[in-house]
Amino acid sequence: MPKYREDLLLPAFRIAEAIQANNWSVVPPKVRVDYFPIFGYYVLEIRRAFQIRVPFLTISRREEVGRRRNRLTVPVSYLCMRWVTLSGGSPLWYLTQLPFLEQRIEKGVFYDVGEGRWKILTYQVVGDMSRLRRMFIHIFANYQHELARKQSTQQWVEKQLLESAVFGSSLSPASRVEMVRFEDWVGRRLENMGRITGRLSPRADLVTYYAERTRSVLYGVAATLSASAANLARGVRFNPENFRTHLRKERDKLDQIVSRNIISLRRQAQYRISKAIRTAETEEFDKSAAYILEAVAKLHQAAKEMENWSRSLLREEVEAATSYRIGITTPL
Repeated sequence: MPKYREDLLLPAFRIAEAIQANNWSVVPPKVRVDYFPIFGYYVLEIRRAFQIRVPFLTISRREEVGRRRNRLTVPVSYLCMRWVTLSGGSPLWYLTQLPFLEQRIEKGVFYDVGEGRWKILTYQVVGDMSRLRRMFIHIFANYQHELARKQSTQQWVEKQLLESAVFGSSLSPASRVEMVRFEDWVGRRLENMGRITGRLSPRADLVTYYAERTRSVLYGVAATLSASAANLARGVRFNPENFRTHLRKERDKLDQIVSRNIISLRRQAQYRISKAIRTAETEEFDKSAAYILEAVAKLHQAAKEMENWSRSLLREEVEAATSYRIGITTPL
């Protein structure tokens, strides 16, 4: 996998332009970006690596390395939309000066009044499906910790303001103004977190469903192949051509699985299925059965890898993420 360029930004509008360049009306189709939308355009599965020119993160970095050295290879991976701050040192700052709101929306740029910052819609590159699932756990766990801190701080500020109002001013006028402003900021931040969670939760759920579906495909193909190997061992009579066609279909079902953590196992399984097809053509069915069972073992190994997606997560982090999603605030 090519090294990811941390000095480059991957704006969502550049990916959208690349996708729009796909031409499915010609034979063969001209595909600029081979992708599958897991959750609309919010989460994309990239099924074939492609190169694209994207802006530098900062103007200074562009001047340092040269403006033409901005080609990025987007690997077979998952692209997840996220908002990032657009600073004045970015080559894309000019987008904030576009005269019409529709133009800024088209480029994924908006002004966050609550934070007082310009934001731009980008894609985050995530290497495989298991990392993508863990990413959502990290996000929700961090929000849970922040929620606990913010609510504790909010309660303290409210207590100070209440005591000042009831028992007489223990705060200077300037301190009272600052506390009121801080309380308003905390309230806006909590509201923003709620809105963000409302957008992220469906994405996390659909990513989980997609991962489980991938695991089901692995186990399903493995079960079908196991039955085929058992029939060969029992000497069941069958049409050899139909049998080879059956194996090709099962092998081709695996093409849709591109998650980098299991793609090697998937290819090994497909290679052994191809060997089973070739030995079946020469009626060496004992060898075909052996190759099929080897493929089954690889598919089971891949499915187990998908099941173990959370093994690197701390139990406390998983509990915090779960608490946040069901609305329980854990104490500091």
